[in-house]
Amino acid sequence: MPHLLARSGRFVSFVCGGLFTLLSTPAVGARSDYVVVSATASPGYARETAAGALRPESYVMSKGKHFGHTRDASTADSQFSQVLQALAPALAKQEYWPAVDVGSADLLIIVHWGETETYEDPMADFMAESYNAALSEYMASADAAGNADPGRLNELKNMDRMANESVLNATRTNAELLGYRRSIELEERRYFPREEERTMKFELSENRYFVALMAWDYASLRAKEAPRLRWVTRMSVRSAGNRFDEATHAMVEQASALFGTQQDGLTRVKSVIKGRKTEVKIGESVVVEETASQP
Repeated sequence: MPHLLARSGRFVSFVCGGLFTLLSTPAVGARSDYVVVSATASPGYARETAAGALRPESYVMSKGKHFGHTRDASTADSQFSQVLQALAPALAKQEYWPAVDVGSADLLIIVHWGETETYEDPMADFMAESYNAALSEYMASADAAGNADPGRLNELKNMDRMANESVLNATRTNAELLGYRRSIELEERRYFPREEERTMKFELSENRYFVALMAWDYASLRAKEAPRLRWVTRMSVRSAGNRFDEATHAMVEQASALFGTQQDGLTRVKSVIKGRKTEVKIGESVVVEETASQP
C-alpha cells in the first residue's frame, strides 16, 4: 500500500460537530468529466454485519498536506473547508459519523488534497534547435573518413536524458498521490500496451485535482502503538476546465460508496460536474491532541 501521504510529522486531530443541514442547488453550465477512484483496505478490515448492513464507525478528522501550485495559506484553508463540506454528508451515508467523544473514536481520517503538478521542460524548444545546430556542425567538421568530435551531441543527449528523468519523476509522484501506482505497474508488465495503460499515462501527465483519505485506527494511536492504516480512498479529476469546489463534490459523489473497501484496479466513472450551492452546518472544530506519527 502506498506510503507517500503517510509521512507527516504529526497528526493534529480535531472533532467536527454534528451535521445539521445540506442544501444543494444545481447551476447552469453543467459539464461531464471522468472521476478516477482508487480504494484499498487493510486485510481483515470489514464493516458488514451478519445482517449485511454497514457497521457504524466514528471518526475524528485531521488536516493533512496540501499539494499544488497554490501556496497561499488562506486559499488552501478555503479549499479544505470545501472538502469538509463535501465529505461530511458522504461519510454519513456510509455510516461514518463524527465522534461525540474523542476518546472513543474508531478512526482518525487524515485528508490530503490539492492538485498534481506536471513537469514541462522549459528548454524543449532550445534543445531542438541546439540538436539541429550540433548535428550540422558535426557533419560539416567530419574528415575524409567521416570522423568528427561528438562532444556537443553527447552533451545535449545528457541534458535531454535529465529532462526525461524529471518527467518520469513527476509521473511517479502523481501515480503515488492518485493511487495509480499498482495498476500502472501491472499494465506495464504486459507485452503489448492496452488502452488502459495509455489512458493512465495520459492522466498522469495532466494536472488533476485530488482528495485522498487515509483512515487510521485511532485506538492504536491513542495507545502510542504502531499506527495501523485501515483504508485509503483517493479520488481525482482533471483540473483543466474545472473549478476545485465543483470538482470536489463530483469526486466525493463517485468515491463515497467505495470508502473503506478494497477494489482491484481503478474505478473510472463519467460524472456530471455542475455548479451548486451547498450549505453544510458543522459544529465548531476543536483541537483535542497532537499525536506523533512514524517517520
